[in-house]
Amino acid sequence: MDFVLALFPAGSGLGQSVITTVWVGTAVVCLLNLRFGFPLTGLVVPGYIVPLLIISPTSAAVIIIEAIVVYALMRFSAHYMMEKFGYSQMFGRDRFFAIILISILVRVCMDTLFWPLIANQLSRWDITFDYASQLYSLGLIIIALTANVMWNGGFKYGLKVTFIQLLITFILVRFVLMPFTNFSIANLGIMYEAVAASIIAAPKAYIILVITAFLASRANIKYGWEFNGIMLPALLALQLTQPSKLLTSFAETAIILAVGGSLIHFTRLRHANIEGARLLMLFFTIGFIYKLILNYIVVWYFPAIKVTDTFAFGYMLATLLALKIYQKNALGLVVRATLQTSIVGGVLAIIVGFIVMLIPSILSKPNLKPETEIQHVITLNQQVSQYKSYLYTSRSNKVSVSSYKANQAVAEFKYAVYQLNKAIIKQQDIAEFSALFSSIGFLLQGDENYIYLIDTIEDRQRGLFVLNKQPKTPLLVTVPFPITESLASDSAALIFEQLQSKALVFGTSKTPQKTLAKENQQSPFYQAFISALEGTEILQIREANRHTATLFSNKTTHAKSQYWIYNQLPSSVSQRELHDFVGSETTYFGTATSSSLPSSSFTGSMFEMFLDGDNYTNILASIYRDNFNYSNLQLNELNEEINQIVDLYSTHISKKGSFDYQPLSNSQVALWEFEVLTPLYKLIARIGNDALTEDMLNQLKQINGTAQLLSYQLRLVKNNSGRYLLLSPLDTPAALQQGQGIFLFNLTEHEAITLSVPRPLFESNTLSFASELFAKSNAANLLVAGAHPYAHPQANVLAADNVDSLFNIIHQSFLRFTQNQPSLNIQIRSHSAPSWIRPNAIAFSTTQIGDTAIPLMKQIDNELNALGVNYQTVMGQQATRGLEIGSSPQSGYQQFNANSELATLWLASDFKQQFSMDQSSVLQRLLAISSNSKVKVINLATLSPFNWQPLDVNKNQQLQTLVNNYVANQRLTSLRDFCFQIPACSLQTIKLEHLDKFALMIKQNNNILAIYNPTNNQLIDVKAFNLLMGGGQRVFN
Repeated sequence: MDFVLALFPAGSGLGQSVITTVWVGTAVVCLLNLRFGFPLTGLVVPGYIVPLLIISPTSAAVIIIEAIVVYALMRFSAHYMMEKFGYSQMFGRDRFFAIILISILVRVCMDTLFWPLIANQLSRWDITFDYASQLYSLGLIIIALTANVMWNGGFKYGLKVTFIQLLITFILVRFVLMPFTNFSIANLGIMYEAVAASIIAAPKAYIILVITAFLASRANIKYGWEFNGIMLPALLALQLTQPSKLLTSFAETAIILAVGGSLIHFTRLRHANIEGARLLMLFFTIGFIYKLILNYIVVWYFPAIKVTDTFAFGYMLATLLALKIYQKNALGLVVRATLQTSIVGGVLAIIVGFIVMLIPSILSKPNLKPETEIQHVITLNQQVSQYKSYLYTSRSNKVSVSSYKANQAVAEFKYAVYQLNKAIIKQQDIAEFSALFSSIGFLLQGDENYIYLIDTIEDRQRGLFVLNKQPKTPLLVTVPFPITESLASDSAALIFEQLQSKALVFGTSKTPQKTLAKENQQSPFYQAFISALEGTEILQIREANRHTATLFSNKTTHAKSQYWIYNQLPSSVSQRELHDFVGSETTYFGTATSSSLPSSSFTGSMFEMFLDGDNYTNILASIYRDNFNYSNLQLNELNEEINQIVDLYSTHISKKGSFDYQPLSNSQVALWEFEVLTPLYKLIARIGNDALTEDMLNQLKQINGTAQLLSYQLRLVKNNSGRYLLLSPLDTPAALQQGQGIFLFNLTEHEAITLSVPRPLFESNTLSFASELFAKSNAANLLVAGAHPYAHPQANVLAADNVDSLFNIIHQSFLRFTQNQPSLNIQIRSHSAPSWIRPNAIAFSTTQIGDTAIPLMKQIDNELNALGVNYQTVMGQQATRGLEIGSSPQSGYQQFNANSELATLWLASDFKQQFSMDQSSVLQRLLAISSNSKVKVINLATLSPFNWQPLDVNKNQQLQTLVNNYVANQRLTSLRDFCFQIPACSLQTIKLEHLDKFALMIKQNNNILAIYNPTNNQLIDVKAFNLLMGGGQRVFN
């Protein structure tokens, strides 16, 4: 359509908000009330349900069905149960409160018992029943509001009223607002997404609503307090922990009241009859115009602020509050009554919630351990990685403690380290020192060889300290700048173990620029630890990188690996041993930089090593060469096909409602990014098509060690498709229940293409298809989410705020790594409609694919054609409406990588069914129509063009039509008709050797006319065969 009124500002706000549709719905309700006398209740119901009817009809249907059930139960209890027990019927607010309670009961029962049964039944016909999609905020009470509309005037009348309101609102939104303005529901976000739909996921919200609504009902009866509905103070109570939202709500109320009152009293409206629905609509329209103006102001002048954060809470809360104040002409009374009820209800709800949480903890038996027990920890290398992740994510508290307290804590730490060192020398029990270190915020941990001092204060970085229980030398190994010199941290732990030194200490600051800046001061605990151990011999580990290149006193040394000796070589250091272990480099005397010494008063001897990647490789090689049992770290090998690996893992994907999902902490995210993924991508790029050397395997084992810290394992996969790395959970229940997924990395030269399956259970058979496509293509990665989107409130990897899942961390990490080259990210998804209703389709983030990604898409197109996928590009046509790329972490991150393209491939239900059939079923179907009951094994690569007979164009079209018919109806008669009107034609079931798949061969006079592979819907004639032969052996794998 040519004409579009740009009514709303670009970006988020009213142009993509339910507030706009609620305003339309409220106008419809008011109009019908004034013209036909329809009840003025359920104002938000049409405006809330209509967007759901457009984007998620099943969710809207669920609301209406559950509202009918609530009405029936309420009618039964009101007319039969109340009379049976001798009570009078409930009216007004009491009845509405009873409806709220019944609606919660219905939601719980139907969400956990009824709808899952319906979904399971429909799934047998490959119909995906998404009954709980995107129910937020007022979704908590929308069912009660809808049931209340049906109550007024009787069920039939209420149902008729609801239907008429929904119909008119739908027409206005769908055929007026959307086509003629810039209002869009493509990325529609129902406001206040933090409140989940499931009562299991949001018990606190329900407790607050119920308790506050009950108090409001009682206060109305006892004191005559008016709130314009008992839900108004209940909704305000939800926001007691967000003062800013309360402030915006009351500010909007004040503006509506001031503007509305002025219009009514000082304009021509003072002579009009502005009451009832007219007054309500006037106030709501003023509030809507205020929001629209505020929307423009925020977008133009404060783009960093989220627009909806400046709006009042709820859709009509400010309007209803202003309306009641105006009608009662009692500002203080209404505000005080509302706030008082909200606060009391909120406090009571908190107390009830606390009791509910406290009772199980009282009844459960506590697991107490002696305070002096030293806890067992992970390995030294994993401990170092964990400390680095803490440094990456922690933020120092700007409010520092007093100088006296800080100095006292340092003095106490120094004394505790001194006493601990004496106990180690005398081989005394050190468990008693736990309390001493605990008092200054350090945790004393230990294993067979080492003692660790772990900082437990998160807002002040103080260091990591390791003591050797049985040192062979008095040497202290120091790492002053672990944040910006990551390689030094990794190397130091290995050198410390190899030399069996006395202690290992990590600082907290970044590599200084000339001198340490005020905000980058080294921790005083770092110097205190060295001083307490009376360290006069230091081996300092640094990294030669861009940060240190500008600091060298001798500018000719640049950023290359080198060694420096201060005063003299420490007596416990064998320079020859270090050269053999780390590598021989040029050695200088003096201090390399002005910040080299641990303190300005240091007078001992120091050997400072600046290392690079070659040194680190040499360290790993030396360790594994000298002692192959050095570590338990391994790199196991698998010889299974991709689809077998994925099928095996699919049984461990967290089911809906299981709560088997654990979001990653900031520390874990940093570990994945800096200690696993970044070095892994660098290593994969370096390997290419080369054979894996011992050094490469050692580095993979090192990465695997860090992955095991995160309950994952790295394994090498070799199969007919190629060579891969598999990142999967450890084979333990706890690891599998994290619900984070599995990930495959191509370990040969590849294109920067990522295939991902964000909803492997929710959207059936996408796993099987993605496995086939990844095995055939030259893609870099395959990402498989590990949980059903409704397994846990935070399990949906497509939710816009889901940034703490491993699925999205790996996606973003790869984009960062490939930021300087074109990359393509394809999500494999499916819908429940057959292809003649809604086809296979591909959607791009900007409708058309970017120029940089076109060559990559052409490569994927070849593999999609081989799998029989014919698709349309989503460009707004009716058949593909709703398949656009919406808001997700993946789409949001695209703006940070101009060379990246995001696409979603949608599979139709009839196509994806092919990937749900196992090969035994395929075999039985093919044998049923074969002329010969024997199965012939064929390797396509061994055939020649002389074995084939060309098909003319008409016969080729006939065969393709029959293939399409079979895909659509799965009837064997379509395959049997392959030989129709072809003389001397026969059908033979064959097994494709390299693919391990069954197929149907169509022959004429012992010559092959075509081969049909039903698993991937591929029809091969002589022309396609010659094309495949030109692709080489890899095509058949």
